[in-house]
Amino acid sequence: MTRRYVAIGTEASYGVAPGVGLSGLKVTSVNESFDPGLIFEETCDSQTVNNAYGGAQKYTGTIEAFLRPAQMDPLFQCLFGAPVGGVFTLAATPKSMSMEICTDGNGVENAIRYLGVGISSMEMNLTAREAVTTRWNYFAKSSSKVAAQASVAYPEAEPALFWGATITLRGGASTTIKSMTMNIERGLDPDDFVVGHSQLQGLVINAVPNISGSITLSQREWTEFQRALYADGGGTAYAPLTTRGDTSSHEPGQTNMVASFKDRNGDDLCKIETDVAVYTDASRSMRGRAGIEKTVNYRVIGDTFEFTDLTD
Repeated sequence: MTRRYVAIGTEASYGVAPGVGLSGLKVTSVNESFDPGLIFEETCDSQTVNNAYGGAQKYTGTIEAFLRPAQMDPLFQCLFGAPVGGVFTLAATPKSMSMEICTDGNGVENAIRYLGVGISSMEMNLTAREAVTTRWNYFAKSSSKVAAQASVAYPEAEPALFWGATITLRGGASTTIKSMTMNIERGLDPDDFVVGHSQLQGLVINAVPNISGSITLSQREWTEFQRALYADGGGTAYAPLTTRGDTSSHEPGQTNMVASFKDRNGDDLCKIETDVAVYTDASRSMRGRAGIEKTVNYRVIGDTFEFTDLTD
């Protein structure tokens, strides 16, 4: 029987495939796109475009998968860089990886291998009644048609599930979060082309990393929504203000956040921590007697963000 698979592996040098076989990654969907960057020539003597020439080659796409840290180490190294003691931070330099995507059609396996793959962003979604999902946006230096791997080994890994997740805000575990998103944009430049080459020559950061997302709250929750609207009143205990204006606080509401994830067996998978996240805006709506929808958007500030792989 023909196979479909995605296999990945961290590169020691940019654009150079690892010396060992790539490991399998369980995915729910994958998308690949190739743009040859054609340069069109319009000349005075031609009624249409005179010619087209190959330009800056761009290989981009997305990968969607349940959160399985044990299978995603190359992805996290591409997003953050090499971990220290299982802890990923924004202080390290992002790695590149090799990736092989194999499809099947009419009983034939068609595999394409990408080299010099960088991860520009990752979005994680935690929603009640669902598994924790991730979406990875990638770009690559080059691609080639290769023979499919004879076999693909998948590291043993259970996915993170919503009922095994704990979201802690300001030191207290929340029981009123309906869903949460987190988007990590690394600031890598997918268009860092140089004279003399039609392909990328390395990974370059040209923007401040951005970590942001949203939290949808149960209609039972009021304190956290009020914190987003009115910020703190100061003092050692949290006391939200109740107004905003020329004479009241203009400081942003903020929180610290810890998100922990387990699999169906209760085994720890990973943990996300940040000391400071500011609420950028908030909204609420109601219709008839339906539940009141409350959403707060946040953005991480400072250098306190950590992602810990607990499967090692």
